[in-house]
Order: sequence, then C-alpha cells, then structure tokens
Amino acid sequence: VIIQGGSVSVNNCEIYSNAPAYCEPDLQNPIPILRRICPSSVGGVSIWGGSVSFNDCNIYSNAGGNAGGGAGGVAIRGGLGDTATFNNCKIYSNQEINGGANLDISGGTGFDVYFSNCEIYSNSGGGLSIGMGGADFTFNNCDIYSNAVDWEGD
Repeated sequence: VIIQGGSVSVNNCEIYSNAPAYCEPDLQNPIPILRRICPSSVGGVSIWGGSVSFNDCNIYSNAGGNAGGGAGGVAIRGGLGDTATFNNCKIYSNQEINGGANLDISGGTGFDVYFSNCEIYSNSGGGLSIGMGGADFTFNNCDIYSNAVDWEGD
C-alpha cells in the first residue's frame, strides 16, 4: 500500500503477505540507492506525507527492502503539516531483508506521528527506527517487543 499525500483513513483492515517491487536506480539523483528509501521498497505500508490514519488494522507477514532499503512493515515520511496516526494496530511478523527496520519513521519539523494502543512485535531484520529531522513522535500505551535486529540483512 503506497500513500502519497492527501487525506486517507484506513479502518479494520488486514495488510499481509506483500513484497515490494524492485526500486530502479535514479540516475538523476546523487543519493546511492542503498541509502534512500523508494516507495516501492516497502512490503506493507508506505506513507509519503498527507493526513493518514490507520485504525484497528493488522500489518503482518510482509517483506521489504529489496535492494533499496525500505521497511518490511511500515515506512512513514512527512513534512510540515503532515500527520500519521495508528490506533489499536498490530505490526508483526514482517521481514526487512536489507538491514533496515520494520517500522521506519522520519520527517521534518511540523510532522506529527502518533501510535496509540499498538503492538509492534516479532519482526525480523529490524524493529523500530526513528530518524532525525525535527518531527514529533508519540507512542501512547504501546508494546514493542521480540523484534530481531540484523544489520547484515541476512
């Protein structure tokens, strides 16, 4: 699932058993492909700005990474005025195959990310990664456990 802006609400859903498409190199972009995250290198959910909410959803058994970094479960990017909210969601049993995280979040000042009553567990290849950039992150009553980190991507 790739969300690129707009106002999106996803309720009572199951997102599972997905794999990313290959992320082609961008010859005009000087950032090496292994250092940038392409929207298509995420197995589960890729959010690139907007006002997005997931409520009562399960995101599981997805695989991500595929030569471009990314995330097995969820990747969230945003900037000024963007929000991403997850309520009563589970992110579990996802696999990051290129040394990233299964929940990968980063953004600039004015970007707000909220997780409430969520569980993030039993992911392999990486658990949770929160990048710098001035965004505000809130985890309220969440459980994050049993995630295996593998920096080699094996």
